[in-house]
Amino acid sequence: MTKRAKLITALVAAICLVVVTPVAAVAYWAVSAQLTLTAQASPFSIAPFAVAPASAASTTSFTGWKTTQYYTAPLANNGATPWATETVAVAAASGFGPAAVATVQVSFKTTSSACQTEAAYAAVPSQSALAGSSWSSTTAIAAGATAYACIKLVVTDTDTHTLSGQAAPAPSLTITVTATAAQRNWTDQEQAQLAITSTGWASCSTTGNNAVLTLPSAVPSGTYTVTRNDTGASFTATASPNGKTLTLTNPATSGTETAETYVTVKNSQGAVVAVANLTFRSSYFLVIFFTKSLVCA
Repeated sequence: MTKRAKLITALVAAICLVVVTPVAAVAYWAVSAQLTLTAQASPFSIAPFAVAPASAASTTSFTGWKTTQYYTAPLANNGATPWATETVAVAAASGFGPAAVATVQVSFKTTSSACQTEAAYAAVPSQSALAGSSWSSTTAIAAGATAYACIKLVVTDTDTHTLSGQAAPAPSLTITVTATAAQRNWTDQEQAQLAITSTGWASCSTTGNNAVLTLPSAVPSGTYTVTRNDTGASFTATASPNGKTLTLTNPATSGTETAETYVTVKNSQGAVVAVANLTFRSSYFLVIFFTKSLVCA
């Protein structure tokens, strides 16, 4: 081999050492760094939660067409980073009628017991519970701490009808609560649902000028008190011998009226045994003949 050839061979060998060795080292370092990052835990998190009655006095069911209930949702910071803000969005899937009326208020407290007190909502404007709403807090929640979203639900009308010959109605409302925690460009979100049902409704049929209610549960035979929601006036009705039905007659003795209203049926102890929606009608025929009826509505 000539002197020139030996020089070229030495140069090639040197270049190989310079190129190959650093590439192998860089590749090893990059893979090691990737594995380390993947193994790190998320520093920002909100724990899964459930929405529950705030006290024994609040429930997920109520008798009739109106109620006030208090609920609580614990929002726990189970990450390693504090939250700067918390937001609760409330959405509803309503099984109430189209003219139903219900409102919701949400406030943030440090204890769940505060959720059942009226003072927790004193400065909070109400919004429709049957449409979407959003509520926020800027109270910082430290890692490991818990804030409580207090929810007040007020139903003033379920817009329920007891049409003649139809099955007893079963109005219901499903509320979806979505909680979002935020800090700078970090966010985390959890969601829970709560189903609320209206109970105690009777089915109804119209027989002649009377409304016959089929009660949700059989009752002892005897006399029961029926109270109108619109006027507060009461009258009595007698249960059938088997305790399953109650025949209601319009108690009017004079006057002209067409009024659709809810009625409540109570026993002698004052307990509600049924509710229904009825129409009271009274009028005069040929000026002197008084007619009246009480029908399903």
